[in-house]
This record gives sequence, structure tokens and C-alpha cells, in this order.
Amino acid sequence: MFKVFLHLAFLFEFLTLTLGQDHEKICREKWTLFKASSACYKKFPSHECFDSAEANCVHEGGHLVSFHSQKEMQFITDRYSQSSIDRLWIGFHKVGNTWEWTDKTEVDYTFWIDGEPKDHENQLPIAAFTYLFDENKWLTREKNETSGYICKYLLK
Repeated sequence: MFKVFLHLAFLFEFLTLTLGQDHEKICREKWTLFKASSACYKKFPSHECFDSAEANCVHEGGHLVSFHSQKEMQFITDRYSQSSIDRLWIGFHKVGNTWEWTDKTEVDYTFWIDGEPKDHENQLPIAAFTYLFDENKWLTREKNETSGYICKYLLK
């Protein structure tokens, strides 16, 4: 009787975990879920130029991170500001005269440092990055500079 009970208990636990995953969205290994945005994030410490960082994020199934609220920005700061790489590319870049996200989502949130965004004198393509230790505010940099970066993908 005890063995039957153990088998039933094991079966119940297995079904609960298996079926529960269908209803609960989870991120791939080493990615972090932010439930409010239904997205997963991962910091990449390797130094890449903006276009290479975006290409790597696309290869990972996402894009450079886009932000749509102060809560999302704070989540990233809380999660990733404890490491040695604090200067990070985000997915905000200038296309012609317009700033847009690489994932083509709406520009509904920005957090520029005072005096930004500014055009660079040499007119090279520019994009935004953030210093996580400096109030998370964004600065413009030439896309050919190298930095760590954060990728983001949406859960389906």
C-alpha cells in the first residue's frame, strides 16, 4: 500500500510540474525573466561594436534591449549593475533623423542624461548606451565603439 502511495505521489508531482510549465512562461538557461514585460534578458560582457552586438542578439533570438518603463530599466540596473562591466549598449539608435529601437517597438520611454542626445561632429552613426552605475541615464556614442551589451527576447 505504501508503494502505491509513493507512486501516486510521484506521479502527481510529475504531472504538476510538467503541466504547470505549460502555463508558466520561463526563460532559457542563463536568461532572466522580468514578468512585467514578459521578456527575458541576458548581459553579454564581450566588447562589441553596436552592429555586432545587435547581430549577436538576433542570433540569440532577440535584439539589443529596449526599455518601455522606469520599472523595466530599474530591473536591469538591479540585476546587472553588480559586475565589472557597467557600460552597456542598449538597442536605441539613430536612423536618419529619428531615434528608434532595434526591435522596432514603440519609443514610449527615454532616459537621457542632461545634454543628450547630441549629434557627433563627425556624423558617424550613433547609438545609445547606459552606465548602470550613473543613474542608468543614456549617452550617445559612435556605433563603432565597443562595449558590453544586454539582449532581450519576448516570450510567446
